[in-house]
Amino acid sequence: MTTRVHDRIEHDLAGYLPKDYVIVGVYMREEHGWTAIAVEFDVAGDGETPQEAIDDANEGVLEYLALCQSEGISFEEANRPAPEDVRNMFRESLEAELSEYTRKRPGKSVQEAPKSYRGPLVVHC
Repeated sequence: MTTRVHDRIEHDLAGYLPKDYVIVGVYMREEHGWTAIAVEFDVAGDGETPQEAIDDANEGVLEYLALCQSEGISFEEANRPAPEDVRNMFRESLEAELSEYTRKRPGKSVQEAPKSYRGPLVVHC
């Protein structure tokens, strides 16, 4: 999605989204890149980096919400959380990454882990 289209969608959604709404997303490393998911809307994105996956998921959420708005579906009705098994998959991936990080770095705490290991990420819409 071009920046111009992205900006237009955000502008069009200004009255649709609750004020200062924040989309919560998580991401995880996969065999050939990264996957991110917007948990409240069960919309995923992929990329070669965590940020690319996040941006892709964010664009998907904006497109989904724009479609819902155009079809007269309320924001509350548009909310469709990711299934529990998907949320668990991301949680387990994060736990495995953190376990591997601390195993390789005795004496280091999880708080010292690079951001890419720390999971839940807030994606602003």
